[in-house]
Amino acid sequence: MLSRPVKLKRYSCEECGKVERKRGGSAYHTCIPCMRNNPLKHWKLKEILSGQREAARSVAEAIRYGSLKRASEFKCSDCDSMATDYDHRDYRKPLSVEPVCRRCNLSRGYAIPADGFISECVSLGIVPYGRKSHLTSLLERMGVSSHVLDGMPAYLDINHWQAIFPAISGPTKEPANV
Repeated sequence: MLSRPVKLKRYSCEECGKVERKRGGSAYHTCIPCMRNNPLKHWKLKEILSGQREAARSVAEAIRYGSLKRASEFKCSDCDSMATDYDHRDYRKPLSVEPVCRRCNLSRGYAIPADGFISECVSLGIVPYGRKSHLTSLLERMGVSSHVLDGMPAYLDINHWQAIFPAISGPTKEPANV
């Protein structure tokens, strides 16, 4: 993949005033330590820590540089309608994607997160994933038995996560069929 010089800009955290140099961002920048302390920013922190944001950025750069075609140029790999998105099954492999339509993308469930994501969320009191139905397939792809979810309700809260975390807290294994 071609690389171009990265343009860094200065952003001041709106919470603590700390100045950071980074690519992208907006006028409403918040540094990661302040996101950890602000419950209203946890959705943004989850997006960063899971690897979702970096994986999407990698796909966008690959499209921009021409090494990856737009998803709309393909048919959905699940239902044969026109694709609208690229779906990641593993955020640790940002360019391993499949073109899918929006409906199929939402029904596929969660992608394998970056290492340490679940432990960071649980330690901060943030629910990493809420829907048990999508979590079952994620745990199986991570090489963890989904029996740890037996007896859990359809939507998990932080108390459920603190109960099941010890069973899944080993190092993330490579998915079986990628």
